[in-house]
Amino acid sequence: MKRIVFIALAVSSVLLLSTVAQAAPPTKYRIQDEAVNAELYYYDPAACVVTEVHVGAHETVEQQVGGPVHQRWLSVDLYTFNDCTFSSSFAEGYVQLNSGELEVLGSAKSARLQKSLVLQNNYTGDAVPVTLDLTWTAFGEPYRNSYHQANHSQFVRTSWNYTGVARDAEVTGSVTSGTTHLLPQSSIHGGTISTSNSGAVLH
Repeated sequence: MKRIVFIALAVSSVLLLSTVAQAAPPTKYRIQDEAVNAELYYYDPAACVVTEVHVGAHETVEQQVGGPVHQRWLSVDLYTFNDCTFSSSFAEGYVQLNSGELEVLGSAKSARLQKSLVLQNNYTGDAVPVTLDLTWTAFGEPYRNSYHQANHSQFVRTSWNYTGVARDAEVTGSVTSGTTHLLPQSSIHGGTISTSNSGAVLH
């Protein structure tokens, strides 16, 4: 008798969970991401100094049940090397961006980054103030990628999709520390722009 009751309760529970899963509205999640990267290089033969600046910035918007969540970040590495004295320095910084400081236009066609921040010299601990005013202009063919996956079980169905595009870009503008221009116009600038959209639906 107990076995029959147990089986009946188990069957009822399965039917109830299945009914709830089918009756509940689908839950949707979506993530939009925009990102830029730059590799900036300059050699000053008069001072025997190589200057390299690496820039990475992105803005992510997560569309969740409670509303959109924004994440905006910037990382900057500054490396210098004197090939006459063989001395070097390295400074880095990682800060949050404000709305509008990174703008990506079109399908990764162009971008603009404007931000002032303070880097920390890893060798001396000194503060290094830096101001970025950079523009990315895409060229060449875009690199596109897309992906879709669906999973089904007895109680829930999920589907996930991703689309993304990335492009090589010419980077122009300025990187200054105080009144010093770290990267004159004769320096070599290159980078990328990328955008992506991904989402998941739970039924």
